[in-house]
Formats: sequence, structure tokens, C-alpha cells
Amino acid sequence: MDLCYTVSQSLGQLFQQEYKKTFHLIQNCPTLAELSASTYTEAPFILYQGALNKGRGLEELIKSMQMLPLKLKIAGEGDLSQELRQLVQNLQLKEKVEFLGYVQPSELKELTPKAFLGYNLLENLGKSYYYSLSNKFFDYMHALVPSLSNDFPEYAHINSQYKVAVLCDLNKEEIAKNVNMLLENESAYKELQKNALVAREIYNWQHEEKELIKLYGSL
Repeated sequence: MDLCYTVSQSLGQLFQQEYKKTFHLIQNCPTLAELSASTYTEAPFILYQGALNKGRGLEELIKSMQMLPLKLKIAGEGDLSQELRQLVQNLQLKEKVEFLGYVQPSELKELTPKAFLGYNLLENLGKSYYYSLSNKFFDYMHALVPSLSNDFPEYAHINSQYKVAVLCDLNKEEIAKNVNMLLENESAYKELQKNALVAREIYNWQHEEKELIKLYGSL
């Protein structure tokens, strides 16, 4: 292999130890686009976008809605689609939790900026989860939507530079506590948005593309 690269520093370090090769960092960030005029409205909601699969922390998110005054919109489908819908029914949360099904990327770009908060909590089911750096983390950032994210290495690293998220443990009480904190503390919420405005200028594909071209040019 003449050139190796991966999407996070943590994975790069693991791969370097395993394969004794230098791994460069090319992050899978969105293209920097004009900000949407849409923002969250009088009826704020939490947004989850992505696969409805094991390890995505969706059960705890749904349970937390029993303690929250806002709604939840879930965009995506997956192995847990029916199970999660049944959980919502069992908890009598059908008025608060809306399953949107598969949402086209263009529609998701319109929806995301309208959210009050983005959800990005995972179970620690192994290295691929613990060292993850999800696309949705950057999608929320680019839309100036604060997120709940794990205190895992990559999210903690970015958040130490640009605090765009609230790092949170994966349990319903902690989720509810942190969401309520942001609902009640407008200055803290606006600070996260302000930080995202700066961070999106750093974490974008225009920047990563230049780095990738440089790497190929070095071959």
C-alpha cells in the first residue's frame, strides 16, 4: 500500500499499530453549503437521522420522551423499526414520537435545521462504536443544530476545540436532564450554535478535499 488514510485520528492510530503503516486523516465531512433560513420553531423537536439498528441508543431516547416536553422525529428505518414502534405504543408516546420512515437526502437537509436538537448517542458495542465519528454529528453541526453526543474520543476531541454538542451518558435520565437544561438555558444553547458556525468552516469537504488531493499528489 503506497497511501493509507482513514476518517478519524483514533482509527488511524489503531491501524498504524496493526499494519505498521502511516494512516493520514481524511474526515467524511459534508460540503459547506449556504445556511438554511429555517430554524426551530415554537414547537421544538429532537431529531434522529440514520439507521434504526442495534447500538444506536434509540430505546433510551424514546424512554426519555416520558420526561420531556417536546417531540421526537425519527428519520430512517432498520432492523429495529417494528420494535421501536411497538415501544412507542407500549409507552403511550404516539403523540410525541413520529416515525418519518426513509427520508430523501434533499428533504433531510430541509428538515435538520428545523430541529431543536440532534441525537447522536451510541452504545459502546466495540471499537467501531467507541472510535466512531458519525456523519450525523457533522450534519447537525453544519445545520447549527446542537447535538447530544457520546463522550467517546473523537466527539470529545472536536468538542474540546469547538463545543457544538453536549456530551452525555446513554441513559434516559441523563438524556432528559441535558435536553431540559438546553430548553431552559437559552444562552448555553445559543453558544453551541455560535460554536457550530465557526466549526463548520473547519470541518467541511472543501477542506478535506484539498488534503486528499495533496495526498494523491505526493504519490
